Amino acid sequence: MASEFIVSAGLWQIDCSKLVSFFDHNHTGKHTNFTVEYLAGQYAYYASTSRDSVNKRTFKDELKFLKELGIVFDVNSALEHAIHFSKMLDNPSAKLIWL
Repeated sequence: MASEFIVSAGLWQIDCSKLVSFFDHNHTGKHTNFTVEYLAGQYAYYASTSRDSVNKRTFKDELKFLKELGIVFDVNSALEHAIHFSKMLDNPSAKLIWL
Protein backbone atom coordinates (compact mmCIF):
# COMPACT_ATOMS: atom_id res chain seq x y z
CA MET A 1 0.00 0.00 0.00
CA ALA A 2 1.35 3.42 -0.96
CA SER A 3 2.01 6.06 1.68
CA GLU A 4 0.00 9.23 1.21
CA PHE A 5 1.20 12.75 1.84
CA ILE A 6 -1.06 15.79 1.61
CA VAL A 7 0.58 18.68 -0.24
CA SER A 8 -0.52 22.32 -0.30
CA ALA A 9 -0.71 23.31 -3.97
CA GLY A 10 -0.98 26.98 -3.00
CA LEU A 11 2.33 26.91 -1.17
CA TRP A 12 4.17 25.54 -4.18
CA GLN A 13 2.91 28.41 -6.35
CA ILE A 14 3.59 31.32 -3.99
CA ASP A 15 6.37 33.87 -4.38
CA CYS A 16 8.48 35.12 -1.47
CA SER A 17 6.66 38.45 -1.18
CA LYS A 18 3.46 36.64 -0.17
CA LEU A 19 4.89 34.13 2.31
CA VAL A 20 3.96 36.08 5.45
CA SER A 21 0.34 36.51 4.39
CA PHE A 22 0.18 32.84 3.37
CA PHE A 23 1.40 31.68 6.78
CA ASP A 24 -0.83 34.18 8.62
CA HIS A 25 -3.86 32.43 7.14
CA ASN A 26 -5.29 29.36 8.89
CA HIS A 27 -5.14 26.50 6.36
CA THR A 28 -6.46 23.74 8.63
CA GLY A 29 -9.93 24.30 7.20
CA LYS A 30 -8.63 22.99 3.88
CA HIS A 31 -7.01 19.98 5.57
CA THR A 32 -6.37 19.24 9.25
CA ASN A 33 -2.71 18.45 8.50
CA PHE A 34 -2.08 21.98 7.25
CA THR A 35 -0.63 23.38 10.47
CA VAL A 36 1.98 26.12 10.25
CA GLU A 37 4.70 23.57 11.07
CA TYR A 38 3.53 21.12 8.42
CA LEU A 39 3.44 23.83 5.76
CA ALA A 40 6.75 25.35 6.88
CA GLY A 41 8.31 21.92 6.47
CA GLN A 42 6.90 21.64 2.96
CA TYR A 43 8.19 25.12 2.16
CA ALA A 44 11.66 24.23 3.50
CA TYR A 45 11.81 21.18 1.26
CA TYR A 46 10.50 23.03 -1.79
CA ALA A 47 12.82 26.02 -1.35
CA SER A 48 15.79 23.69 -0.83
CA THR A 49 15.27 22.16 -4.26
CA SER A 50 16.60 25.36 -5.82
CA ARG A 51 19.95 24.84 -4.06
CA ASP A 52 22.90 22.59 -4.84
CA SER A 53 21.70 20.00 -2.34
CA VAL A 54 18.54 19.07 -0.48
CA ASN A 55 19.29 18.03 3.08
CA LYS A 56 18.74 18.82 6.74
CA ARG A 57 21.12 21.80 6.61
CA THR A 58 19.28 23.45 3.73
CA PHE A 59 15.95 22.76 5.44
CA LYS A 60 17.24 24.54 8.55
CA ASP A 61 18.38 27.51 6.43
CA GLU A 62 14.96 27.84 4.81
CA LEU A 63 13.17 27.55 8.15
CA LYS A 64 15.48 30.25 9.53
CA PHE A 65 14.45 32.45 6.60
CA LEU A 66 10.76 31.97 7.49
CA LYS A 67 11.54 32.86 11.13
CA GLU A 68 13.36 36.01 9.99
CA LEU A 69 10.20 37.01 8.12
CA GLY A 70 8.39 36.86 11.46
CA ILE A 71 6.46 33.65 10.86
CA VAL A 72 5.77 31.90 14.16
CA PHE A 73 6.14 28.10 14.27
CA ASP A 74 7.99 25.31 16.07
CA VAL A 75 11.23 24.90 14.14
CA ASN A 76 11.91 21.33 15.29
CA SER A 77 8.45 20.16 14.25
CA ALA A 78 8.74 21.90 10.88
CA LEU A 79 12.18 20.35 10.35
CA GLU A 80 10.74 16.88 11.01
CA HIS A 81 8.02 17.54 8.44
CA ALA A 82 10.63 18.64 5.86
CA ILE A 83 12.69 15.50 6.47
CA HIS A 84 9.59 13.31 6.26
CA PHE A 85 8.52 14.97 3.01
CA SER A 86 11.98 14.41 1.54
CA LYS A 87 11.82 10.72 2.46
CA MET A 88 8.33 10.44 0.98
CA LEU A 89 9.56 11.74 -2.36
CA ASP A 90 12.37 9.17 -2.32
CA ASN A 91 9.76 6.41 -1.95
CA PRO A 92 8.52 5.31 -5.40
CA SER A 93 5.24 4.05 -3.96
CA ALA A 94 4.43 7.34 -2.20
CA LYS A 95 1.25 9.07 -3.29
CA LEU A 96 1.00 12.85 -3.15
CA ILE A 97 -2.43 14.37 -2.76
CA TRP A 98 -2.51 18.01 -3.87
CA LEU A 99 -5.04 20.30 -2.18
